[in-house]
Amino acid sequence: MLAALGLAGAVCAGAVLTGDAHASRPAPSDPDALRLLRAAADAAGTVSYEGERVLTTWGRHGTHTSTAPVRHTADGVVPVGVSQATLALLVRNYSLVRRADGTMCGRRAAVVEARRADGSTAGRFWLDAETGLMLHRELLDAAGRAVVVGGFNRFQVIKSAALRRAPIRGASARADEPGDAAPEPYQTTSGRVTPVPTEVQLTSAQVKELRQDGWPVPRNLPGRLALYDVRRSTVPSGGEALHLSYSDGLAVVSVFVQHGGLDKRGMTGWTRDELDGRPAYRRDTVRNWVVEQRGDYVYTVLTDAPESTAAAVAEAFPVVQASAWTRIRRGLGRLTSWANPFN
Repeated sequence: MLAALGLAGAVCAGAVLTGDAHASRPAPSDPDALRLLRAAADAAGTVSYEGERVLTTWGRHGTHTSTAPVRHTADGVVPVGVSQATLALLVRNYSLVRRADGTMCGRRAAVVEARRADGSTAGRFWLDAETGLMLHRELLDAAGRAVVVGGFNRFQVIKSAALRRAPIRGASARADEPGDAAPEPYQTTSGRVTPVPTEVQLTSAQVKELRQDGWPVPRNLPGRLALYDVRRSTVPSGGEALHLSYSDGLAVVSVFVQHGGLDKRGMTGWTRDELDGRPAYRRDTVRNWVVEQRGDYVYTVLTDAPESTAAAVAEAFPVVQASAWTRIRRGLGRLTSWANPFN
């Protein structure tokens, strides 16, 4: 059961990528490796491409793989492979080292490793020599086993003339994890899995106000996960939700926070379990899901990191007491007013 992990156990199991949460700081990064990853983050805004992407994850219930075609224009907003925000966390938690060049998708690629403080490899990246884009990445556990492998199995740069001839079908959207080409669906309080709606990024001042109003927005979570992005969503039921993004630089965890009650009748197809003595629901697909109600909030955790990471994250969020409802209502009002720029 999820409850069998406990928070301490879940942190140890969930930190398969970072290793010991109390380990010393990693060695300084290789400047050339850091330059390559910075270029990869910048390349997403300057390179147009198309191809097919594949994501494979390993967990206690076996292997899951998904593939999807992708077509991206240089003016899109998807941070392909790595963003400047997650790169800063990557440098904080890992040592970046350049390895011998390799080949990926029939293209020459620079190879960069992310190493833990003990010298073991936590992640490996293949960066296209021509464009700088990230073509492939692997996330490894402490034993050196792959837990996440993602990237292109077909990749082609689109020249400007081709863009003028061919219409672009579909639009790029914000990614929930490095390298994701489209937003994931998420669990609402009714239990239905719904596409992520249009989101609005919140400022630091707005996030501070939400914390003052009682909204649970932790700055840090187990496994060295740090908050790097907060967005407001309007869910299909008409309510407001927060989309919190956390990362250690390698793994990325999305947490959707919604005020209200969880409709357990809508959880058909989910596995009921226990987390910290409370009922929780999980779904083991190419990404791990954990849905739990804690006090007046429903938390939906989505990540391609191991299930124990999702469990530890859900357990780390507080149970909001009923006495805080006055502040919560004021916070709901803030979210609604931010949704209307004329208010």
